[in-house]
Amino acid sequence: MISLQRRRLLQTLLGAGAARMTGAGVSMLAPALGHASAPSFDDFKVLVVLYQHGGNDSYNMLVPLADKYQEYRDIRTQAGLAVDNTELDCSAPPGDNQYAQGLDSLSYTHGLFPFSASGAPGQCAASSDDAEFGVNGLMPELAGLFRDGDAVAIANMGSLIHRVDRGSLDDPDTRLPPFLYAHNHQLRAMETGWADNLQATGWAGRLADLWLAHAGRVNPESLLGLNVSYGGPSRMMTGTSNRPVVLEPGRYSLFDYSRGFDPGYFGELNAASSLDGPMRRLLKSRHRDSLELHQMLEDTLSDSYDHFYSQGARNSYDQKLFTVPSTQTLGLQKALGGKLLGALGDVAQMIDVHKNMSGVNRLIFFVEHSNYDTHSNQSTYHPRLLRELSLAIGDFQAALRKMEELDPDNSDLTSRVTLCTLSDFGRTMGVNHTGTDHAWGMHGLVVGGAVDGTNRLLGTVPDIGLGGADDTGSKGRFIPSIAVDQYLATIMDWFGVNEDDMSLLFPNLANFQGSAPSLSGAYLQGLFRA
Repeated sequence: MISLQRRRLLQTLLGAGAARMTGAGVSMLAPALGHASAPSFDDFKVLVVLYQHGGNDSYNMLVPLADKYQEYRDIRTQAGLAVDNTELDCSAPPGDNQYAQGLDSLSYTHGLFPFSASGAPGQCAASSDDAEFGVNGLMPELAGLFRDGDAVAIANMGSLIHRVDRGSLDDPDTRLPPFLYAHNHQLRAMETGWADNLQATGWAGRLADLWLAHAGRVNPESLLGLNVSYGGPSRMMTGTSNRPVVLEPGRYSLFDYSRGFDPGYFGELNAASSLDGPMRRLLKSRHRDSLELHQMLEDTLSDSYDHFYSQGARNSYDQKLFTVPSTQTLGLQKALGGKLLGALGDVAQMIDVHKNMSGVNRLIFFVEHSNYDTHSNQSTYHPRLLRELSLAIGDFQAALRKMEELDPDNSDLTSRVTLCTLSDFGRTMGVNHTGTDHAWGMHGLVVGGAVDGTNRLLGTVPDIGLGGADDTGSKGRFIPSIAVDQYLATIMDWFGVNEDDMSLLFPNLANFQGSAPSLSGAYLQGLFRA
């Protein structure tokens, strides 16, 4: 018969008062797996992984220009998806741009900000004829970041096991990622960092294991561990002995009061007792950690809410940062979802709280932006996704700059925070009736003060012709020229992962180092400043 005390403990764990997270409590029950090289940092860095769920049409986000534009236009016009190459002025601040002001001319297909692959900060391309790509006119904040040298585009990257070209696609020795165009499998490939092992733990979770994140090795004075998700439980952030703390955007408490949670009673239930056996002692210890984290989040996040919001930082519509503009303000047919704006606003607050906290050195945040699976009605749904993406990234960078302004000890904060994007895959250059299909290669974004913004585009925009040299067939599914492994390893190198440990995170990375004597030969040169 279960005792009353044990029954209450189980009810607290499984019922009305259960913590809405997978991280700071039971995730640490497994023995900590570490590595002799787990580092001790004396600086503070943050990585934000922004996942575009469903497969983003990155060729309408960053439009191919120069000699590729006319072919792009000919293919995309038939479905009304071709973005016009009307040149917008990227030198104007976002708030002065007609697209940010929500005038009647705002549309998915009218206008872009042209950029060359390289150039000095502050410069825009002279014309679309002299540019390699154009930022969709719905994204003036992103265009401003490219202009100022705070954004880099990674061209035609994707899930790979080793290098592939059209000539080797049918070679029996060519190994392709399994289920190449399936959402759930390619999501797994992005999460594991291991294109041919979709059952592995996540690459960020393996890093947390390696760095003994929940055993006090990294962030020794924080209950957060290494990984924090504002996009639900994520395999990407789950290791063998470490799981992310999972938080809901807009909530500052870990437990749900509306379901009867009582912190005093929970603390009383989990008080240490000499009568407890080993398992109960461990459970209670982890639950006390959860309660402490819950109280810390409530105290610090609620107190910091207006720290930088109320200090003059405004979005493109002269509103408080991370505000969701109305459809009337936007000039769009559909409202923004707002979830990404809320999530990045909460990440900004967490950074604000932890940037000066002793014993907190590294944090990885996961945020998700959904509904990119635009098989039909793309001209209705994709515009609001691009608009929110640009607004959210722009507001996030504005918040970091405001933190720098308010805190002289963090005058280089924007250089210590990097945001990168991932998605299931790209989408076909060829069109369905009113949308695009699942494809392979895609463009990624890396944003932050540490990027070498003189290199605005790394890699090569593929031959975009249907049935061309880079197409897997005839629909415009482009073979990636850069592996996601290379992309993420380069970012992890900036984050502080030793080269000797990189193959633990990305086991196929050696397949991309070519003739270089070490794994660093696979990194993307020129992504970050020296």
